[in-house]
Amino acid sequence: MAQKPKILVAVDDSEYAPIVAEEAARVSAQRGADVVILSVATVPLMASEGEIDDQSISEEEEELQSLHSQLISKYFVTHGTLVESKILYGDPADKICEYAEAIGADTIVVGSAGKGRLEAFLLGSVSEKVAKHSKRSVMIVKKPK
Repeated sequence: MAQKPKILVAVDDSEYAPIVAEEAARVSAQRGADVVILSVATVPLMASEGEIDDQSISEEEEELQSLHSQLISKYFVTHGTLVESKILYGDPADKICEYAEAIGADTIVVGSAGKGRLEAFLLGSVSEKVAKHSKRSVMIVKKPK
């Protein structure tokens, strides 16, 4: 039996998250695909273990988990789609590409720009890097005018 298609939906805490989730829900319903919602929290590259603020990381993770729950309940519940939530740490574009490979995603859905607290997450450079370096198809969702 053929494996169900899988879509990796990369979101941050910006205004683009609902737009990306809505488009991913539409595509997953059309394809009968399972979905993984992914956020990548950035950790300073030069920080040593003692310099990383565990409290801030914990709060950021809680906020992202809450965001994922909201997006899942608003956009994916009615489709009967299997939806997973994942939060990783590191360089957003690298982690998106690596995780898409690890789970065998057919498509990655990202936003074209973001302005959230994790502003580097979905800025054009991240979506461009994902599109350029991923071995998977990438759908870049733009904000309607």
